[in-house]
Amino acid sequence: QIDLVVKRFMRNHSKQYLYEEGQRRRVSIGTVSTPADLSMNPQLAAREWFARIDDKGRGLELRYPGQPWCLGASPASIRRPAPLLGEHDAEIERELAAVPAPATGAPRATESNGDGEPKRPLEGLKVLDFSWFGAGPIATRALAVAGADVIRVETAKRPDGLRASGPRPPGSEGYNVSGYFNNFNNEKRSITIDLTTVRGHELGLKLVRWADVFLTNMTNRAIEQVGLTPDAVIEANPNIVALYQSMQGLDGPHQGFLGFGAVLCAIAGANYTMGFEHQAPSGPGSYSDFVVNPMHATVALLAAVRHRRRTGEGQLIDMSQLESSVAAMALPLFAYDNGRSEHRREGNRVPWAAPHGAFRVRGEDRWVALACDTETRWRALAGACGHAEWAEDPRFATLADRKSHEDALETLVSEWASTQDEEQAVHSLQAVDVPAMVVQEALDVLSDDHLAARGYFAYPEHAEAGPRAHDGSAWRLSRTPVELRGPSPLLGEHTYEVCNEVLGLSSDEIAELLLEDVLA
Repeated sequence: QIDLVVKRFMRNHSKQYLYEEGQRRRVSIGTVSTPADLSMNPQLAAREWFARIDDKGRGLELRYPGQPWCLGASPASIRRPAPLLGEHDAEIERELAAVPAPATGAPRATESNGDGEPKRPLEGLKVLDFSWFGAGPIATRALAVAGADVIRVETAKRPDGLRASGPRPPGSEGYNVSGYFNNFNNEKRSITIDLTTVRGHELGLKLVRWADVFLTNMTNRAIEQVGLTPDAVIEANPNIVALYQSMQGLDGPHQGFLGFGAVLCAIAGANYTMGFEHQAPSGPGSYSDFVVNPMHATVALLAAVRHRRRTGEGQLIDMSQLESSVAAMALPLFAYDNGRSEHRREGNRVPWAAPHGAFRVRGEDRWVALACDTETRWRALAGACGHAEWAEDPRFATLADRKSHEDALETLVSEWASTQDEEQAVHSLQAVDVPAMVVQEALDVLSDDHLAARGYFAYPEHAEAGPRAHDGSAWRLSRTPVELRGPSPLLGEHTYEVCNEVLGLSSDEIAELLLEDVLA
């Protein structure tokens, strides 16, 4: 009934009117943006996000999607177009000729920390984490498992929403057992401060003066309310690296707009590009604030920390979650801006391969994904399926032919797949160099033999949730390990420790602040 009422109302208004008026009323609403919408987006235009590059080699001026971040002191920007084939051969040869021979000798030994563990690359880096949900905490987790000391500032009045969400162990309750939260906050320390109080605000700024890095993904409105604006943070610590990861950036006509992953992906164009033609757009399986935004934030922070170590200079990083997300959607946007090429939703199909998709195999809702991106692989697939005659069929002779008869092609592959066991199908295709893999569910990933052999998952012992599977590091370094060594914190678990050791407060002062509900 609610859906019917909402649909009836929405059909009487344009999407831009609903977006602007809904946001003005603090409703988390966003347009399902097309590439054309993004090309004319007033927030991106006001922030001068797009880059224009004069491509002299081709006689073109191209409009490029911009950067996922704005670094104040060491800016990143697109300064030249993609190279022509071999354009820089002579230049690179001259530079290589001037490179000195590498020094010889024994490789440097791996350093150890005071606990006898191999030293991790970011040990000694002090990080102040004022973020919540996914975009911020996942980025600071990457720093924590690389050895940084990350203090997560929380409030007992309004805990992180992920603390209250599932999944959680059966029968468990409270703010300390959420699987999502615990997976995104390993090895951090948690302090609970009410920043809206005078004393709490003073403690927050004192922590800012302690930190090398500050990060928040709170809304600009919330930042104002707790007094942690860029001006206030930089005034307290001029050398800090401060990253603000609000929904649409620190300025512009939409800087106050709010949202979360589902709304963000719609505004950024992800929803419009996914699904099938003649059907409503579908949302992505994983939101960009849990995937793209944390990755961009981590890279920006590491770049700024490197700059600070070389120059002593901190800087402000304005990282709009919208711009970060749109940067990951660069292909359809670039195609529209520079060729007025309209994107078509084609499910799993792509222009450069056929067959390309997921095909149902034997079992309850089991699927195998495969891709034939060359003629050699197409012929190999036909042979592996026991139907070498497919490769001789004139309907499928070339990629263009297969694209013209893709429905018939997929029907044949589907009929073959329906008779196959998933592992058998993957093995037979991989054996002839056809990319293929089981479409895994979460439990499949957790029991994946390859991930197990590489020791990807970690099982830290959590005080309330017990040992649970946690994502390991996304990369490995040979001498300075990046690895998960401990659990996520209980809410406020380190309040006394941080107040005493970092802020220098006595036991009596801490007790007084607890009685005043400044701390919890």
